[in-house]
Amino acid sequence: MSNAQRSRDSRIASRLFVIVAASGDIASVPRDEPKPWSTKDWAQLLQLAVNNGVASYLHAYISQQRGQGESAEVLFAQLRERAHLSTYRSLALRAELVRVLKVFRAEGIAVIPLKGPYMADRYYAQPSLREFGDLDLLVDEADRDRAWQLLLENGYHSPYQNHDLEHRYHVVFKHKQTDEMVELHWRIAGPQFGPYYRGGFLWDGATERVYRSGLAVLEPRVEANLLYLAIHAYKHDWSRLQWLLDFPEMIGRASDLDWDRLDALAHQQHAHKILRATLQLVRNLFPEAPNAPQTHPLSRPALSPAQLRRIGRLLLSHSSDAQRLGNFYALRVAMAETSKDKLRLIVDSLRPSDRDHEFLPLPPLLRPFRFMVRPLRLVGRMILGRSRDEERRNH
Repeated sequence: MSNAQRSRDSRIASRLFVIVAASGDIASVPRDEPKPWSTKDWAQLLQLAVNNGVASYLHAYISQQRGQGESAEVLFAQLRERAHLSTYRSLALRAELVRVLKVFRAEGIAVIPLKGPYMADRYYAQPSLREFGDLDLLVDEADRDRAWQLLLENGYHSPYQNHDLEHRYHVVFKHKQTDEMVELHWRIAGPQFGPYYRGGFLWDGATERVYRSGLAVLEPRVEANLLYLAIHAYKHDWSRLQWLLDFPEMIGRASDLDWDRLDALAHQQHAHKILRATLQLVRNLFPEAPNAPQTHPLSRPALSPAQLRRIGRLLLSHSSDAQRLGNFYALRVAMAETSKDKLRLIVDSLRPSDRDHEFLPLPPLLRPFRFMVRPLRLVGRMILGRSRDEERRNH
């Protein structure tokens, strides 16, 4: 990439960060630009916003900043159409969340909604700014099969019906008529991660809170919620701006947040570096946003300047498999709390995945040979420079 292209990408990214940071006061976004914006600039800004799940912020800004030229007007028309579709979808998903939660409650299955519409309604000053495309539901592992069957009985289906679930922590369901997506979680991560992977800390101290239609919804403590959001962003290399924006929104509205309790919980779950890194990223991108007190241990940096730059690149562009492998060692393994945690991640990276099974179908007696095929297949993907961003962003 040329220096001119890097400069242009940086200018566009900076503009997006300014727009997002000023979401509470859209009119305060500066309108003066050092250089005129071309159609290509506006198109790249839109694509960057969509990739990062923050197109709603851009729409809110453009709708109040008219007179910026024909290119901006074209962008506004695209954003307006997208905003209408997003509003319809978010209303449909909110209604579906209530419906599914009522079904689970009637069968005595405890469930915690993760992220999505419940978090937007609970913590966002402007819930319409938080985009989401599916519903994430956490159940106890002992209730997994019953919850699975209930979803099947209520119009959903899943392609993972006959797959080995030992190393999975969630399964995607799709409604046969409406195409609504539900991710059923019984853990929050695979067993290759730290002690937090089972998600038990989300259940500890969770209380019921009245949601839409008078429905009582189980809600984790705010400290547990923040730790989960940090773990989720970390699993995906912090590669989406939307996941970072959840923090100032939740911190700013959670009057009962106890930083010392959050600090202790992160240590207990071997996720202290993960949480500090996430808060550091938020502070780096949005210095004025609510965050941990400056003198608190959670304000200590966990990321080096090189790691910050790497994450910045993930936010700005698609990554090839070669870059993704580099991110695994530079970010994921580096943030593991103990040597055992690091070793577990590295060893598990060699375990064949569902895609390896599809790539080389073998009878049961020959399946161990997939361990030999996996490195070759990954090297081939790296050489081809194929991207798996779309797959990552759908999670």
